[in-house]
Amino acid sequence: MATSQITEAEVKDLIKKLNLAPIILEIFDEQIVDEIAMDEFRKRISKPYSIFTLDSNEQEAYQVQRFIPIFEFGSDRIIAYDLENKGFINYSLEEGIQSPTLLTFEGVFLEEMIAMFENEVSESDIIHIGKLLGFKHTESIVEDYLESEDNDGLSTFEEMDAWTEKTLDKYHLKI
Repeated sequence: MATSQITEAEVKDLIKKLNLAPIILEIFDEQIVDEIAMDEFRKRISKPYSIFTLDSNEQEAYQVQRFIPIFEFGSDRIIAYDLENKGFINYSLEEGIQSPTLLTFEGVFLEEMIAMFENEVSESDIIHIGKLLGFKHTESIVEDYLESEDNDGLSTFEEMDAWTEKTLDKYHLKI
């Protein structure tokens, strides 16, 4: 039995109900006003077009009635809201939803913050974007990242994964 297809209007209503920072709707509507945020997000984050273009049967693979897709990073990673457990998850379009870690909104964006560092975005711009997104811990996370990087603690995937887990725990970004 096919479920109904998730629509942009339903996702937009959810964003409003979750009372996320105003820039979230700007990003979703592709009408970002802030220049710094626009420079960082316009090429990397969008509505989840890869999900919206699927018919209802194809969307079932991503459990869209439970995990409401909010954003797509690049063309392969989705940020979704888990209606059942009231938190956010990341998942790969290729792998689908397997054993997601439930995160706060700030927690689900941690990977994007790391990508900004890797793309040499300035610390002040990352902090600015964090404030626009309504995040509480951006400045501390930036300091922690820089300190770990200065101590050569982020040179391997394993070290980066360990730092990410430690950060999620330290700032209570898991639900």
